[in-house]
Amino acid sequence: MSNKKILLVFTNARSCEKIYNVIPELSKLYKLDLYMLGEFSPKTRWWGDNDTRFDFLEKNKKHFNEIIEGDGFLFHGDSVKDILSPLDLNKYHTILLDGDHVREELQWPLLYRAAKKKGILVIGNHHGNSDFGDNLLGHISKLALKAEPEKLTEEKQEFYKTDRKREITDKIISIDKVFCLGEKERIIYNQLYNDKNIIKGGIPTNDTLKNHLNTEGEHILLITNFLGNHGMNLMFTKGSLESQLAYKKMRNKIFPHDFDDEFVTKSGLIELSKKYNKKIVIKQKTRFDDPRYKQNIEYIEKVLMHDWDGPYEILTDKGLDIDEVIAKSFIVISAASTLAFKPIQLRKPTIIVEGTGQIGNFYDYNGIVPLDKVSIENEVERQLKEGPDLEFIKTTLEGGLDFNATEIYINNLKKVIDEHTSNL
Repeated sequence: MSNKKILLVFTNARSCEKIYNVIPELSKLYKLDLYMLGEFSPKTRWWGDNDTRFDFLEKNKKHFNEIIEGDGFLFHGDSVKDILSPLDLNKYHTILLDGDHVREELQWPLLYRAAKKKGILVIGNHHGNSDFGDNLLGHISKLALKAEPEKLTEEKQEFYKTDRKREITDKIISIDKVFCLGEKERIIYNQLYNDKNIIKGGIPTNDTLKNHLNTEGEHILLITNFLGNHGMNLMFTKGSLESQLAYKKMRNKIFPHDFDDEFVTKSGLIELSKKYNKKIVIKQKTRFDDPRYKQNIEYIEKVLMHDWDGPYEILTDKGLDIDEVIAKSFIVISAASTLAFKPIQLRKPTIIVEGTGQIGNFYDYNGIVPLDKVSIENEVERQLKEGPDLEFIKTTLEGGLDFNATEIYINNLKKVIDEHTSNL
């Protein structure tokens, strides 16, 4: 084993879970410490019916030399107070962050500046599927990575200067290199960043899907993003009840389509269930800013049972093996999200509904359709007939076709660490 030591900084369960799979193998090559910070800190309350942070620790604590508890969040929008005091940076050669965006509320820039004084390599990981944006730069300008604006046209340079305080670039840089999902994203990132600092790593945790290939579909799975009642617990004291409800709906309508009565009707979800004689399974996305997961289950039941008396199931976190749930799906209808890559990799007919989330890496996926029951039914039939879009998996997710992203990730990580060491 190398005498190099790596500090993994986990701040968000949905972000860091994409690289859980690398930890056992990585611990055979390097000594590892874990820093639990922000939403991943035990000092932050959990927002669902099963705290997956503790599930992770139970399975992986043996792979870490030390587990450090950092500052948590008391509320959505809170900030870390002191990222450095719990750490002895002299122990580390490399720091792996679980995200790649500018995260000043987590004090990542402060950690980065302290790390660079000690010659520590800092590497970011893919936060999650995000829009590439308009014809300028979109979210890639928000990476906490040193950019090369000279790569850009004059129009894009002007956008870059005004976007996310890039005029003070040195103050918000938090990473030296970044893992991206695959070749498609690497090409896009290379518009603004040095190609040597972009590493293809796929989604290592999705490698376990190979254990579920060819599983027969038993249900229709709906993967939600926002529910129609999101934010409706906010309190207002002025105006009529009608105006308050209207304001709440407007204030919390982040995307055009949430899961509500309209979605159920327009998607043809119930008709599909009857046509294929499959029960409906709905996966609720729990959120730190919405602790009402029990009320949300009641809301989903109310929306669904308005027109449906057939079999259904609503899933949150408890006892959930999401790979198995997806593997047993006959059809998956999903909001645009990172989780939707799983059924596509499993060769399941997967429909991404427009207007439900950030399209990002799905921009060239054939299964994106509007919220329209005829369009969705036609796309389901097309995929059942023609099979999966293997080219999409190949170009979008490194290691996604052969379920070997863990091996690729570790090999590429070792290369950049070795290169960094040789340059010290």
